[in-house]
Amino acid sequence: MQKKSIKVGLLTGFLEVIYITLVALFLWGGSSWFNKSNNVLISIIMLLIFVISMAVSGFLVFGYPVYLFLKKKDFKEAALTSALSVLVIVISLILFLSIYFLNYSSC
Repeated sequence: MQKKSIKVGLLTGFLEVIYITLVALFLWGGSSWFNKSNNVLISIIMLLIFVISMAVSGFLVFGYPVYLFLKKKDFKEAALTSALSVLVIVISLILFLSIYFLNYSSC
């Protein structure tokens, strides 16, 4: 069972990084898509995106571990799966920060 938890943990971590990248690309291009005159509507849209994003992220990172903990009563596997997901996200953050500082530190 531990091999499956490792695979699921790594996969959900990578899926979360891909999801974050897609949302970031949407937000990056959003300034040219939306009319800047209606700030209230843009604020509502941004908050809705935030709430949906948190729900999707929570499901990706904690969905299977919660299933393991509640249905299978296996805390160790649930913790391992969550830890691997978070580890992939942290490694991705370090990678993106490294790329950012290497490219923009000379400016």
